[in-house]
Amino acid sequence: MIDDLELLIKEIIENYNRTPKGWRFLSDYKGNVVIIGPDVSYQFKIMMINPSESIGVGARISNSESLNKLTAKEFDSGFRAIDESKFHALISGKISEELILELLKKDPSPLNELEKSRAILGGPIFSHPDIRMLSKSQQELESKLAIELNKLFRRKYPHRANIYW
Repeated sequence: MIDDLELLIKEIIENYNRTPKGWRFLSDYKGNVVIIGPDVSYQFKIMMINPSESIGVGARISNSESLNKLTAKEFDSGFRAIDESKFHALISGKISEELILELLKKDPSPLNELEKSRAILGGPIFSHPDIRMLSKSQQELESKLAIELNKLFRRKYPHRANIYW
């Protein structure tokens, strides 16, 4: 079933806050995003309206073996509080492989535990040139999501949509 992006994002945040380990994020440059969770995964199609606004649709997908092979399982995606010294090392450009590995190996935290943190590191987000090419099921779902996204765009922005159609 295809749902509104905002509804699915709320669901993902709730699931992430319950279990922050085991998540992986994957995106391409065509507005496709796959979020692989420990129990359920999601595929989105997103359209940028302007630099501060996007719309999108998505669907829950099963955790198939092909999805699990897409990203490095040893690094969970998510949010990590980082201490002041590591933060300063990152912003001053003193980045070493050891520092990156240390940060990536740190367990992600639920969002409510990060409220008082001065610095938060998000990621990693894995990139792929075109998620549609990963499997036939990804391609079929992307086509359905693209159709629904175009419908949403026409409904929310009829004057803009008429320019392109």
